[in-house]
Amino acid sequence: MVLFRLEFKADLENITNIQLSNDFEFVIKVQCSNCYQETDSFIYVSDSEEREGRRNGTRGRGGSGGPTTSDFTMRCKGCRRENSIDIIRDHKDIQLYTIENCSNFVPIAVLDCRGLQPTVFQPTSGFIGESISCSKKFEIDLSEGDFCEYDQDSNESLTIFNAQGRFVRTR
Repeated sequence: MVLFRLEFKADLENITNIQLSNDFEFVIKVQCSNCYQETDSFIYVSDSEEREGRRNGTRGRGGSGGPTTSDFTMRCKGCRRENSIDIIRDHKDIQLYTIENCSNFVPIAVLDCRGLQPTVFQPTSGFIGESISCSKKFEIDLSEGDFCEYDQDSNESLTIFNAQGRFVRTR
């Protein structure tokens, strides 16, 4: 089992914190740990539906080399190995991204990667934010890079810019 933390940073304006929604879909690129071939396009990883696959002689949910379920499975186009990713929602490293952390990388998710290494994170929809003035929660879509909405209750703009993510290997 190899764990990768998704560390996130962004500049927040009039937003106290942001977090991933329960049905957040990770949009990432990955590299095979065996032959080092990287996916050409982004893949989508979600824990809302489990997929069946086979493990390559590793012990996991389903035993040694037998059938198993994961949040994402794929066969490498280069070496033909079956690889998988599981999202770990309750890992001790996961933190809430707050305005106090602004411009610092903070771990917001952990992925258990078997045979794959995540290389690129593309922020999209599925974030939840909270306004500074009225603690109102709202959905955030970072598909276009930045986010800007107007909070009519507080007469303030809610802004997120310079959003970035990186993967760091952890234990």
